[in-house]
Amino acid sequence: MKSIPFFVILLFNLVICQNLVFTNNQEKIIFKKNELININGQKYLYQKAVKNNSQIHLIKSGFLRRENITIDTNKIETFKTHKVRFSERNALTKGFYGLKKGFTYGGAFGLIFGLNWNGKGGPKPSISSKVGFGLGLGVLVGTYIGGYGAIIGLAYGFFSKGESELYNSDNYKIKFDYNENTLINYR
Repeated sequence: MKSIPFFVILLFNLVICQNLVFTNNQEKIIFKKNELININGQKYLYQKAVKNNSQIHLIKSGFLRRENITIDTNKIETFKTHKVRFSERNALTKGFYGLKKGFTYGGAFGLIFGLNWNGKGGPKPSISSKVGFGLGLGVLVGTYIGGYGAIIGLAYGFFSKGESELYNSDNYKIKFDYNENTLINYR
């Protein structure tokens, strides 16, 4: 019984929310509620238009918190979309990032393990032997884990959404679309 008001509010928000639309002569770029948008170099989730369609409500996600932000539409200088999928560039970027992280963490693990190495039988190894063994093991483990990180990064980058090219808002008109058929001009 208590979930009925929640569904009513959810349906009400879906009917009332406005899509942010950037148009020019060649193309139309539409942002829907909770869609990722990069405005002036910052990543936000688009929520809705406020104050007679002169401002937009956005959410900026941070580590362990979310910040509600309202921006005037005339302050938007540049924007990017996050709709690009199956991009080789995004896959290579994420793959290189995975390789770098895997090599760093695997190398650090190998170096720490090598510095704590006591040898097998016989006298205790010298510090130079420990460092040499740690560096060699770090390179091997880092390469191994970095290879897995690169493969995972390539797959993730190929299937995840990447950013598209940078658009200048001076070349577009901003509109808000209440229904798919009705466009209201802002500029």
